Amino acid sequence: MLGPGLIIGSRYEVVRLLGGGGMKQVWLARDLRLAGRSCALAAITDSFVDASARKQAELDFKREAELLASLSHEHIPQVYDAFSEANSHYLVMEFINGETLETRLQKSGGRLPESEALQIALQVSATLEYLHSLRPPVIYRDLKPSNLILKSSGRVMLIDFGIARHFQTTKTVTMVGTPGYAAPEQWRGKAEPRSDIYALGALLHQMVTARDPCSEPPCSFPPVRQIAPSCAPRLASLIDEALQYEPNLRIQSMSAVRSRLLEIRRAEGLATTKSFGADVECRQSDRASRGLCYCRRYCSRHLEQSLLLAAGRCSVASDRGNRRPLPRW
Repeated sequence: MLGPGLIIGSRYEVVRLLGGGGMKQVWLARDLRLAGRSCALAAITDSFVDASARKQAELDFKREAELLASLSHEHIPQVYDAFSEANSHYLVMEFINGETLETRLQKSGGRLPESEALQIALQVSATLEYLHSLRPPVIYRDLKPSNLILKSSGRVMLIDFGIARHFQTTKTVTMVGTPGYAAPEQWRGKAEPRSDIYALGALLHQMVTARDPCSEPPCSFPPVRQIAPSCAPRLASLIDEALQYEPNLRIQSMSAVRSRLLEIRRAEGLATTKSFGADVECRQSDRASRGLCYCRRYCSRHLEQSLLLAAGRCSVASDRGNRRPLPRW
C-alpha cells in the first residue's frame, strides 16, 4: 500500500493521492533526483488470485506506458519514467496542476458559457485529431469531464490513457467506456475514431445544456435546442450530428469537427473567451490600430488575432510579467 512519505524506486517520494479507480491509483510525488520536481505517479499492484487477470493487468499497464511514451502533444502529459518494483508497476508522468472539467461544471451549476465550451472543445478536438492521425490511429475511448484538466493558463489537458489503444479494424476488443459518454458501438467492442466524435458530442451537450448524461439512460440525447433554446443553431446542429446513434450518420472525422467548431466561433462572434483561472482583460482599443496584443502566447496560438483586434479586447488568463506584443496579421 502506498502512502505519504513512502519512497518508490529509490527516487520518488509519495505526497498524496490524486485519484484513480479499478486497478490503478495516481499519486502526487516528488522526484528526489531532480530538485523535488512534482510528478504524477500511477501505480498498479498485483493483488490478483487469478493468474490470467494478473497477466492482463500487466499487459494493459505496459501498453499504457509504451503508448504515452510515444505521444508528443501539448495537451497530453509527458511520460518521464516507467518501472516495476515488488510486484507493482509504476508510470511517472508530468503533474498537471488545475481543476477537472467535472469540478468546473459543478461550480458553474452544470452549464458553461458557449464561448468557454467552444474553447474546451477546440482543444480536445485538436488532441483527438492528433491521436487519430497516428498510424495506426489511437482511439481514446474514455472522454469525460473527469479526464480533462483545465489549467489556469486556459490550456486543456487530456489525462488517463488507461483504456486507450491502437485501433485494429479486424479485432473486437473488451467492452470499455463510461456510460453516458461512450458511443453505442463501444458496448459491442467496436470502438473506432467516430466513437471519440460521439463522446465529444456528449461532452459538448452537457456543457451547453447542463444535462448530465451519466444520470440519464445511455445513448438518449434530446436535441440541444429542445433543452437549451438559446444555444447557437450551428453549435446545436454540430452536437446533434455528433451524437447520431449510427456512426455513418455522424460527422466523419475529428478534423471536420474541428473545422466546424472554428467556423461556429467565427460566425457567432465567440472568439473572445475566458480562461479557467483569474481573468485579465487587455483594454487595447488604442492599440488595435497598431496591431498589438498584450496577451499571453496562448492567445496568439489559439485565437484568430484579426478577430481580437477587431473586438479591441481579449479576455484570457495572463501572467502579467509574460505579456508580449504580437505582429499585425
